Amino acid sequence: MKKNNLDSTVPNPSSLSLDKLRSLRKELQAKEIQVSYWRRLIHSRIDMMFSSNTDVDSLVDALVKNMEHPTRLQALTFDLPEVKDNEKDYSQVALGNIDPMYEQKLLETERKLSLERIRIHSDLEALNRELVKRYRKSPRLALTALREQFPSMQF
Repeated sequence: MKKNNLDSTVPNPSSLSLDKLRSLRKELQAKEIQVSYWRRLIHSRIDMMFSSNTDVDSLVDALVKNMEHPTRLQALTFDLPEVKDNEKDYSQVALGNIDPMYEQKLLETERKLSLERIRIHSDLEALNRELVKRYRKSPRLALTALREQFPSMQF
């Protein structure tokens, strides 16, 4: 059965071990950062496309303008990701030449990335709900995450 873009890609969170829940959450958080990165590039190109100036300085200005939002600054605290095989289309669209025929491809790619980001957020929300449920039931479980993150501290 083919899934649509909004279907979850994670198993039922209640069936997962605590370690698996945390691991999946960490993977999805990293994926969200990459999807958001590509989406910001595409949005900058769209901004350029609808402006009268399409030079490199315009792209830089658009990216800087996007960085003014605090959450965007936080998301940009990672190294530029390498282009993975499944992201080659994103890089070609984000860095390609802007011309009238290019508009549709940009808008389609932005829509695809936005749907993927919504799905990731939905999956993260489901994993977080399950973690909170478990932590409320057994608060000591939350301490195990702190011990892993800060091994030199005593809890």
